[in-house]
Amino acid sequence: MFHASRTAFAAALILCGCAIASAGDSAVHSGAERRFLTEVAPVLAKRCLECHGPTSRQGGFDLSHRDRLAVGGTSGVAVVAGKANDSPLWQYVESDAMPPDGPPLSKAEKQILKRWIDAGAAWPEDEPWAVLHEADAAALGAGWVRRLTTPEYVASVKAALGVDLAADAARLLPRDLRADGFHNTAYNLSVDLAHVEAYAELARLAVQRADLPTVLKKQAPGKRLEDRIAALGTTVLRGPLSEEETKAFGTVADAVAEAGGDETEALGYVLEAMLQSPRFLYRLETQRGDGGTRPVEGYELAARLSYSLWGAPPDAELRAAAQQGELNGSPAGRTAVAEQVARMLDDPRARERSARFAHEWLNLDRLDALSPAKELFPDWNPALAADMRRETLAFFNHIAWPQSDGNDGGAGAPPLTELLTAGVAFLTPRLAEHYGLEWKGFENAVLIPSPEPAGVVALYDFSGEGDTVRDVAGPLSANPGEPLDLVISSDSKARRVAGGLKIDGPSQIASPQPAKQLTDALKATGEITIEAWVTPANARQDGPARIATLSGGSSVRNATLAQNGKKYDARLRTTVNTDRNGMPSTNTDDAVRDDRPTHLVFTRTKAGLARLWVDGSMEGNRNTEGSFDNWDDGFRFALAGEIGDARPWLGTLHRVVLYDRALTEPEVAERAASPWRVDLSDEPSRAGLLTQGSTLTVGGDEASTVTRGLFILRDLLLGDVNDPPPGVDTTPIPAEPGLSARAIAEKRLADASCGGCHVQFEPFSFAFERYDGLGSYREKDHHGNALRSEGTMRLPGAGGETRFESTNEFLALIASSEAVRRGLTRKLTQFALGRPLTAADEPAVQAIHDAGWADDAPYGRGSYRSLMSALATSDLMTTAPTEPAPPQPASDRSTR
Repeated sequence: MFHASRTAFAAALILCGCAIASAGDSAVHSGAERRFLTEVAPVLAKRCLECHGPTSRQGGFDLSHRDRLAVGGTSGVAVVAGKANDSPLWQYVESDAMPPDGPPLSKAEKQILKRWIDAGAAWPEDEPWAVLHEADAAALGAGWVRRLTTPEYVASVKAALGVDLAADAARLLPRDLRADGFHNTAYNLSVDLAHVEAYAELARLAVQRADLPTVLKKQAPGKRLEDRIAALGTTVLRGPLSEEETKAFGTVADAVAEAGGDETEALGYVLEAMLQSPRFLYRLETQRGDGGTRPVEGYELAARLSYSLWGAPPDAELRAAAQQGELNGSPAGRTAVAEQVARMLDDPRARERSARFAHEWLNLDRLDALSPAKELFPDWNPALAADMRRETLAFFNHIAWPQSDGNDGGAGAPPLTELLTAGVAFLTPRLAEHYGLEWKGFENAVLIPSPEPAGVVALYDFSGEGDTVRDVAGPLSANPGEPLDLVISSDSKARRVAGGLKIDGPSQIASPQPAKQLTDALKATGEITIEAWVTPANARQDGPARIATLSGGSSVRNATLAQNGKKYDARLRTTVNTDRNGMPSTNTDDAVRDDRPTHLVFTRTKAGLARLWVDGSMEGNRNTEGSFDNWDDGFRFALAGEIGDARPWLGTLHRVVLYDRALTEPEVAERAASPWRVDLSDEPSRAGLLTQGSTLTVGGDEASTVTRGLFILRDLLLGDVNDPPPGVDTTPIPAEPGLSARAIAEKRLADASCGGCHVQFEPFSFAFERYDGLGSYREKDHHGNALRSEGTMRLPGAGGETRFESTNEFLALIASSEAVRRGLTRKLTQFALGRPLTAADEPAVQAIHDAGWADDAPYGRGSYRSLMSALATSDLMTTAPTEPAPPQPASDRSTR
């Protein structure tokens, strides 16, 4: 049996808080209402909601909302305002009859409830649906000193010096631990000796790898050393240095100069010192004041905005606005802040930050440790865990940033509740097969490739119209000059489809002129990569059938990638041991599949190692010798056939990329795992986050109904239940023939000692009974038990029990719940602030919620951008609590 924890489930109830709404809060409460927030609400949450919350409602009583309090239960109203002695709530509590399974209320707790009822049982009308984690609100509401998380640290170093320390930071820094659902929770970001040593080494590496003259020219202008140090500090430390700080960093430079170093070396050591200073490693803010709140302005506000929206330091434009005094609480200042927020949300860093939110909210790090039992899942491939993570992050990006993946359906940004219902997925063919989905139904699948690594010399994504296939390498290109566009011949059987270029018959798709620039670029490096995503029409094409070729005809070439029946084949001419036709070739064993796309890569290093990769796995290799000096720069480049219409290849070309270097094995693997956007609107078993492997695997090998239900309760509805009391046997009862996991759960719900708590969360999992522990869909479990997807649940705010007949109906029901909408607002707010929320925050959170979910929200009702815009301009972002100055010693006071 689970007992309600001190982070008890509540709806529209403000749980705990020693402080009341801060100055500038949007709601104003009477004294009685404030006492409810700070005194009564914590008692109800801690001692009553286990049995009388929005899902349990024992005796028909729901004490989570003022309207439900007034309705009462099966035996009448619980509270008679102004008359505690006539109120059943007080009678049960005063006689110690409630709570039935726990210690009675203390004398102080009883008096709080009695005084509240006798005083009229005030309950703020504007209090929303919410669940706040009960904690030391005085501490949580304080101005925590926030250490940079590892991703924030990496981004800050990169912004300052242009050096990427991601791999080094992952190796040297202790991992940030997850607390209250996120890794950026301020109270959990401690620093120990391991951090100190790591920061010292990372600072050394950063300065060592930086292009120091360029960095100093940009970041530290000026003639005097002191001025250069001050300018450097303003950028690197996110605000002006004090005179004392400038002198302190100056002593570092003086020491270098005394040892014979020049000014560049001196400033390098100053930079190294700055990267280890508290002002860099922490987000320091002014704490002193009168004990009330103060406006956050200038550089402090710039840092708040940038780390909340980007997870990175302020850029030059934001620093300039801070320096010019534009970021403040005046009407003009608020307009300037709103304009900066709009600009920042258009920046790619905002998308990266949103992905970090999704990653942490859904605890996707958990997938790294996924190791299912081999006897239950003999076909498990560990690469599927990475596919699941990519699926979820790409899906979140699709909802949060519409059109970001090329889907320009014309609609505005959808509400975040579509994360639960959208009939679209981002799958690799490998993951689709794992889920039991047939790829042949995804005729309009669109590849969402990972960013191309360095070395691109030509890129074809088959976008656009007409008879020209554009080379869209653009700024990626390592081969400056005219793009290598291709022309589709007039009698070609090529046609554009949603996912690429479909070749139904012999076609000529070639550069009209010799591809001299391409040939020269490859000859210069002596390396090559030909990368293609293809779906062959069949596994019988031979000749070999040319997929991509740089050649002069059927028997002479520089390089070719082709299909030869069930095998893939690559021919490459070099100055040693090959003929004019690029023979002998590099080929695979039987690897051609015509039922789904294949990622195909041919690489050759300067040292002569040629390899063929199929879906990230090396399937063919040989050692070659020589260079490309014998290549003919008069050859043209063509796709889907040889120059002159010979050796045609049939199928769909999804994407073709050429590089002037050999991609590495990790790069090939990363590219091979790129997801495809597929339409699942007609697929009854898949929609939204909760039918993805990343979330379904929370149930473990046995698809636990308890952990799946708790996940929905805690991470979507912001509810919680405590661990079972000591001595209770929680050993899972395994399913067996004739007894499914759901049947076991239903017995648990019928047990009076367990059902009161389990009814609050376990029925949520019943909609997903047909998904096994790794997210595959099946109608029967491995014992042969028939599985179901209908059920009954108690949805917060719905009143009574709600029936659902299918998984999709369940998803639609919770997506329409105000509890879920408010939960999303609160999760985003908590992540942006880097701390749990308290009762004192609630009026501002409510204002964020109202603005973000308004019908006229600037970027669409309930969209990520609308919510983040409301949050970034809210009182929680633009004001801060202060601590009063400590009293002066008596000897310092005036004796007048």
